[in-house]
Amino acid sequence: MKKFFIILFLGCTFLFCVFLYRRAVSERKIAKLFKESSSCNRLPFTLDFPNSRLKPVVRLKLNNQYFYMAVDTGTPRSTLFKKGVAKLEKEISVEDDTVTYCGIHFFLDRTNTYAVNVESPIDGYLGLDYLSRFGVVSFDYINNEIILHDERSLENGLPLYVKQCCHLSHLFCDFSVNGRTYRGCIDTGSDSCLFTKEVFTDNGFGADSHNYTVEEILFGNQRYENVYSLQTDNPVVKVNAIAYNFMLENNILGAPLFVQHILSIDFNKMQFEVF
Repeated sequence: MKKFFIILFLGCTFLFCVFLYRRAVSERKIAKLFKESSSCNRLPFTLDFPNSRLKPVVRLKLNNQYFYMAVDTGTPRSTLFKKGVAKLEKEISVEDDTVTYCGIHFFLDRTNTYAVNVESPIDGYLGLDYLSRFGVVSFDYINNEIILHDERSLENGLPLYVKQCCHLSHLFCDFSVNGRTYRGCIDTGSDSCLFTKEVFTDNGFGADSHNYTVEEILFGNQRYENVYSLQTDNPVVKVNAIAYNFMLENNILGAPLFVQHILSIDFNKMQFEVF
């Protein structure tokens, strides 16, 4: 019996060491995704973060700990998921639903209600409430960095519109599909363009189509050809219930329109431009 417990102890110790090693290797790989910036107004991001494809993920250092945050213009309020909340357990009250930490106001999602992919190692989202404090914010998908307080001039800026949903504000703009004009939510947190059934039927895709390659999209100052798109009720789209209800009624303008471009948003003049 004694021999059995010794073997069991050694086995558990070995497995624990393997777990620590794998976690250390994973953390090193994640760290290598990020380059360091010499400016506090520039946040380097990666689009290759594990299980968070095409989301711009930045690394923030708060209270000597690293937080990996997806910067999401489709999210009105900054949110910490269960993983991120755990890093702040010693600094916040268990009764808190929100907390201001290092100058950022977070909603604390302890149950991962808003986590699209709970297996992703990101700690949460930085939303519009954070970004809107910096005047002009540019998502530079060429150099993979977000520029806060950008001095870039939006000489051909197009209007942005605010739409309320569940008492939260979302950013919308006009765009066109094959010459027909619609309005959609600018969402850097979406890896796809998602269009409502109206857009699909208007353009002859068929009401029962779940995906289609759109011949032409005009977004901002840019023209895009042959853009793969999904219908908002596509079963492959994994989102929480609140986001799903929002998507059924609204078009989502996602990553295919931003990659290899610079998306600038002027929160003061409520304009945007794509370079």
